[in-house]
Amino acid sequence: MTVSPQTSILLEQACFAIQQRDWFSLSQQFNQLSSLLPPTLTPEDWNEESELHHFLLTALDVLESGDFYDRWEFAKLLPLVGESVVPSLVAILQDETAEWETRWFAARILTNFQTPLVLETLVQLLTQPTSEGEGDLQEIAIEALANMGEVALPALISLLPNAHFRLTIVRILAQMRCPEVVEPLLQAAHGSAPESRVLAIAALGRFHDPRVLPILQAALQDPIASVRREAVIALGLRGNQDTAETIVQQLGDRLRDPDEAVGQQAALALSRYQSQFAATTLFQALTQPDTPVALQIEVVRALGWLNIPFALECLYKRFTNLEGVELSTPVRREIITVLGRVNHPDLKSRAVNILLEVLRSNPRDQDRETRQIIIVGLGQLGDPRSIEDLIALLADPDPGIQLHAIAALQQIDALRAYQQLETLARSKAISDSLRQGIFKALQEWSRASA
Repeated sequence: MTVSPQTSILLEQACFAIQQRDWFSLSQQFNQLSSLLPPTLTPEDWNEESELHHFLLTALDVLESGDFYDRWEFAKLLPLVGESVVPSLVAILQDETAEWETRWFAARILTNFQTPLVLETLVQLLTQPTSEGEGDLQEIAIEALANMGEVALPALISLLPNAHFRLTIVRILAQMRCPEVVEPLLQAAHGSAPESRVLAIAALGRFHDPRVLPILQAALQDPIASVRREAVIALGLRGNQDTAETIVQQLGDRLRDPDEAVGQQAALALSRYQSQFAATTLFQALTQPDTPVALQIEVVRALGWLNIPFALECLYKRFTNLEGVELSTPVRREIITVLGRVNHPDLKSRAVNILLEVLRSNPRDQDRETRQIIIVGLGQLGDPRSIEDLIALLADPDPGIQLHAIAALQQIDALRAYQQLETLARSKAISDSLRQGIFKALQEWSRASA
């Protein structure tokens, strides 16, 4: 092939930049070359004794003998030349006698192109037996084929019936975002291999194709726990759709799944369906005596995430044990923690009321950690109605309770709390223990402002 004088000069400059490892200059020359070289070149073109031949030999020398840094920098620039480099890179990748790292970089560079030759080469790489180290080459091929999207689908689907390649093909399909991938994923979701079903169900959850929902619902009954879990996750991500009540019921059934991880994921999924029905479903699981503590904790968190008044009442009802089912200490603490983290403006007041009621009930009978969690929650909620109760805690003999109360007072309204403390410090109607606690608080304020 005969190149233009301008191209010849650029090729010569590029060769010099490569030899000097001057990647900045090379990037400028590659940008210009990409508009001058033809989109495709045959081996006959670049094997001739020409500027192009010399350039390609120099370029390939970096891939074959450069250090890792040189190869890495060069691999980012070579695609700028365009598809002209594809045949030589394919030759390197297919050369089983070449150094593994050289083939690895050739494969990485090829991922920038979506030509028939690249597609054919990558598919061949998937279907060939791998030796030590070549698994990484296949991983690059998987990523590249997934990025090709619809272009690669016919070749991939043709391999799907082959059990030997099926899992790899499903892995690729699961990474694609084009709607054309739904049909083969639906086939994989019905397959016999659990790993393929897991990948297919997880991927199908991203699509709003009407064919997907029945598949996800059916997968909730899959004999493999990991498949059920992916179906729960996918249904949770769908949120409040037209069939919400049906899905909530099905997710509620999975709260009693024999695999506890599936049950915990079902609680999280239900938290996305902001309805009284979802809250009731979660509450029922919370009141069952055989519900594991770890699952109860996830259910408590899910009720908090619902951000609806009824969910808060469910937490209050469970905390006060109106159902007569014993509540473990970890779950009690989690309920208090969740109430203290309420951030919805319409729910904060009710959360404060509940925490204050709990604090006032039998404060001396509550364990230290539970009381500290209540104090922290009141500080986070930031309601001035909590100030008096928190000041009263300064009389507590536990220094940790006092310090938590001081921190909460400063968090709610530092100026207002400080003024009330100063007023109380001058009063003769308070106990000695409270007076000492107030003086300690004022000292802490002074240190903080110093």
